[in-house]
Amino acid sequence: MYFVFEKNSGGFLVKIGYVKQKTEDVVEDRLKKIIDLIKDNKDISASQIAKVLDISSRTVQRDIDRLKKQKKLQRVGPEKGGHWQIIENQLKLNVSKI
Repeated sequence: MYFVFEKNSGGFLVKIGYVKQKTEDVVEDRLKKIIDLIKDNKDISASQIAKVLDISSRTVQRDIDRLKKQKKLQRVGPEKGGHWQIIENQLKLNVSKI
């Protein structure tokens, strides 16, 4: 977040802005990597993801929770014996009918 103060005829004008933080980019990149790992192996465990990405198990769980909340990922079956399912965007345009 940044503030710019400008003097004008009636006093001061304050401009407030927001610059996207690098950490947001890092998280988005990590979420994409998790999706790619799951696409390659739907049976991969959270601990295996943590090892491959060299991050903590807690971070993986937090990212998985975020992907579930965004409706991009769901778990099918139990923790042991189940698998991950990536939820593809259900909206597809049929261009030939337009």
